[in-house]
Amino acid sequence: KTMASRKKDGLFFCGEILDIHGYTGGYNITSALVTGRIAGMNAGAFAKEG
Repeated sequence: KTMASRKKDGLFFCGEILDIHGYTGGYNITSALVTGRIAGMNAGAFAKEG
């Protein structure tokens, strides 16, 4: 839900690092944009807390 790492605090993943395959096969720009937004929003919230 937050794209945060389960092993390292403050590490967030998005885009091709997730190895998500869309219906077109291979790289899916929609998932890259969505996961980037989610990871960025949650990384910002994490930074404010610390």
